[in-house]
Amino acid sequence: MSEGKHRFPKKRIIISTVIFLIMTAVSGLCFSVLGTENLLPATMMVVQALMISFAKIDEKPIILFLKVLVLNVSMCVLESVVYMNMWVGIFIVFGLVFCAATLLYRDRGMQVYFPFLLCNIYMMVGTPLPITQIGDRLIAMVGGAVLVGIAQIAGMKRMKGEAAGIANFMKKFEIDTKSVRFSFAFRLALGVTLMWFIVRFFDIEYGKWLVISVNSIVMPSIPSAKVKLRKRILGCVIGVAIFFVLHTLIHSLVVWLIILVAAAWCSIFFMSRYEVKCVCYSILSLSAIAFSEPAGMGFVIDRPLFVIIGGCFAMLINLFILRREEGESEPL
Repeated sequence: MSEGKHRFPKKRIIISTVIFLIMTAVSGLCFSVLGTENLLPATMMVVQALMISFAKIDEKPIILFLKVLVLNVSMCVLESVVYMNMWVGIFIVFGLVFCAATLLYRDRGMQVYFPFLLCNIYMMVGTPLPITQIGDRLIAMVGGAVLVGIAQIAGMKRMKGEAAGIANFMKKFEIDTKSVRFSFAFRLALGVTLMWFIVRFFDIEYGKWLVISVNSIVMPSIPSAKVKLRKRILGCVIGVAIFFVLHTLIHSLVVWLIILVAAAWCSIFFMSRYEVKCVCYSILSLSAIAFSEPAGMGFVIDRPLFVIIGGCFAMLINLFILRREEGESEPL
C-alpha cells in the first residue's frame, strides 16, 4: 500500500481525537459550571463551530461572530417563550426552523443548518427552561458564537484563494417559493413543528427522539430521505441491541466509562458513515438514561420505536408536502 494511503486514516484519527477532546472538555465544563441542563446545547455549540469552519464560509470572523451570536441568543430566548406558552410556540417553532433552514441550507456539501436546529430541539424538547433560568444557557450560546469566530480566524489561511462555500451567509433573505431551498425549509419547519406539538400536547417521555428523527429524515429529495431513514433505523436497532447485551453483562462503571468514551470517539471518527453514527448515538443516549434512571428498562424499547415513528412521519412529509424527486435541484 502506498504512503499516501496511510496518511488519510492517520490524519482522521488525529482530527477525530482533537475534536473528541475539545467536546469532552466543553462537556466537563458545562457539567461543573453551567449544569447538566445545558450540557447538550453547549456541546452542540462546539459542533456548530466545527461545521461552520469546515464548510469554508467566506465571511469576516467578527461579522460571522455577530450573526451567529444573534441567531444563538434568539433561539435561546424564543425557546423559553415556547416553554411558557404551547400555542404561541407553534408559530415560534415553525418560524425558527424555517428561517434557520432557509438561511443556512446548502445545495451540496456540509449542512451547517443541522447543529443549529439540533441545539434548538435540545433546548425546546430535551431540557426546556423558563426565561428566568436561562442565564447559564445564554453563556453557552455566547460561547458558541465566540468559538465560531475563533474557528473562522483559524480557517482563514486555509480558505485563502478558494471559492467561497457560502458567499452570502445569512446576508440576504430572498424567498423563491419554487426553489429547493424553500420546499425543503417549509417541509422541515412543518414536520418539526407538528411533531413538537404532538410531543408537548401529550407530554411524551423521551419525545425528543421523535422530533430529532423528523429533523434528520426530512430531506431535500425523496431518494436521499429513503436512504437516510434506512440507515437510521438499521443503526438504531443495532445500537439498541448492543446496549442491551452490554447492559445485561457488564456492571462495572469503569468498563462502562471506557465503552462510552469509545462510542463517543467512534461517532466522530465515522462522521461520514451515518448508520455507524446512529449505532454510537443510540448507545450513548440509552446509557445516559440508564445511569440517571436505573429503576427500569422500558426506554430501551422506546428508542427504536420512536426512531421508526418519527422517520415514517418525516417520510410522509417528504412524500406529500412540496415533494421533490432526485434531479430536481438548482443552484441555491
